Amino acid sequence: MIKKYMLYLPVLTFGALQAQEFVIREMPSLMNVQYSSVAFADVNGDGNADLLLSGADGGYALRSNLYLNDGQGNFSVSNNPDLMVIREGATAFADIDGDGDQDLLITGITEVVTPAGNYGTRVKLYRNNGAGLFSEIANPGLEAVSQSAVLFRDIDNDGDVDLIMAGQGAGVAVTNLYLNDGNGNFTVANANIPAKMNLMYSSIAMADIDNDGDPDLLLTGMDGADSQIKMALYKNNGLGVFTKVNNPGIEPIFTGGAVFEDVDNDGDVDLMMMGADPLYAKVGKLYLNDGSGNFTLKANTPFIGAQYGDVKFADVNNDGLKDVLITGYRNPNTRADLYINNGNAEFTMATDMPFIGMNNSALAFADVDNDNDMDLVITGQNSPLGTLTKLYINQTNMLSVANPKTQAVNIYPNPAQHTINIQIPDGTMVGKIEIYDSLGKLVVQQQSGQSISVEKLSTGVYTAVIYTDKGMLRQKIAKY
Repeated sequence: MIKKYMLYLPVLTFGALQAQEFVIREMPSLMNVQYSSVAFADVNGDGNADLLLSGADGGYALRSNLYLNDGQGNFSVSNNPDLMVIREGATAFADIDGDGDQDLLITGITEVVTPAGNYGTRVKLYRNNGAGLFSEIANPGLEAVSQSAVLFRDIDNDGDVDLIMAGQGAGVAVTNLYLNDGNGNFTVANANIPAKMNLMYSSIAMADIDNDGDPDLLLTGMDGADSQIKMALYKNNGLGVFTKVNNPGIEPIFTGGAVFEDVDNDGDVDLMMMGADPLYAKVGKLYLNDGSGNFTLKANTPFIGAQYGDVKFADVNNDGLKDVLITGYRNPNTRADLYINNGNAEFTMATDMPFIGMNNSALAFADVDNDNDMDLVITGQNSPLGTLTKLYINQTNMLSVANPKTQAVNIYPNPAQHTINIQIPDGTMVGKIEIYDSLGKLVVQQQSGQSISVEKLSTGVYTAVIYTDKGMLRQKIAKY
């Protein structure tokens, strides 16, 4: 049964509503993985969000596949057969050499000898040729980590991306800071973090917490020296040298995530922390920033804590406020909970969402179908469904191209039984009309015209996409 998440009016005007609805798009080409990493990037310069999945599949074989996006959210495996397979690791895209394309880092537990042989922790850095084909950089000088987090960021304001990695290394936990020379060559610079902690099951977050123009640093995880759960907040002096903030009032977590985001639109970044705390309780906590990098825990939030999961912010309903999704394990359930930002840092859990709860999970948002709203991939393990990768298409009822001339476009009747008509302003031309079912499958297509038959469609809810010379319009329709 398909759930309906919106109210449909007899005559609808594009851009009038700002609700959100997600539907699962079945994508058999995407492999199912847990202990996973998910990353989006436009790897071939065609303007579409491509997708990298890494992790252990249902048979616990290690996998890494790069998928190219056709621009409508349909993914096919790329011609990159030699990417390192991993689990319990991390992947990240960044332009490490300043040539305008996205290069790739992969680190984690991998197959050392044969697919049936031993496992070890490895790291590989790949250079993109600009067309989405990656070649390994020999001896990149990076220490491999698993149970890990990695983050590219320009920490010293020299115009290139530097790198922080934390996790389980060769028998010990490590946290390493690497400076980039601008050509993708990295040098260890751990002296830049004098009070550095070596962490595994870690999270790394960077943002300008004090509005001085440089990225500051948060580290949290399990300290390899004493197995205690710890966190540290560091301020950047602008040159990539960090000073630890004493008593920041932020509770440490591990096996979770930490994300900076301006949730209340006051011009400074706030902080979301989810995972297991030092007492191993599952928590989800929001800390508000006073603008100078001082954080206060917000009371009475609705967040359900989890661990072995992920947390990401995205404006899913195009209202200018950042919403948040949390996945992971909370005994006895697996979770995938979306919280809508109502303004002033007040959140409400979204109901009737189709998200499947995932343990050992990862997630990422991107506009995969170029309709100007944020879609979503979640990977992980669900009992009893098994290892899964799910693509969720966002059906937010918004214009893809903001243009006053498209505001008066109407579809009628709605609901419809036989035909829908398209009323357009003078001077607007329709190039193509498409209708998609609730799973994102194209079911009707027509070149031009101002009406289209829906008579052969089954009763249900569909999405009409109208391509005009003023932009692409997207609207829900109902067939009865």
